Amino acid sequence: MYLTISVVKTRIHLATNEKTNFMSTKVVEIAKFKLRNGIADADFLVEDKKVHEMVIKQQPGYIKRTTVKSEDLEWVDLVWWNSLEEAQKAAKVIMADPQAKDWVDMMLTSAISLCHGAIISEFEQ
Repeated sequence: MYLTISVVKTRIHLATNEKTNFMSTKVVEIAKFKLRNGIADADFLVEDKKVHEMVIKQQPGYIKRTTVKSEDLEWVDLVWWNSLEEAQKAAKVIMADPQAKDWVDMMLTSAISLCHGAIISEFEQ
């Protein structure tokens, strides 16, 4: 599967140089983070599943979510939303939800980065 995105910071289609209406198009949230020292992957994944079921997928506009881990121990959480507005509202709700506190506390906060990109094209097998 290939995913082509343009990052919200530029608000430009990279291939066509046209402006994108980020508030009304589907977006992918790209959250990169590392776990705090001493946090086992298995423990994080248990908490991750709990927060996904109880908090994340309950948010308006949620479509799907994929979490990956790179060789350098960086995690990347990809969340598809119906719009940038719904993604931004959900982020505030999730970060304030007491059910997500332990999950957030497992992450090294100094290593968290977040951006959103408009879905320009998708390819599946």
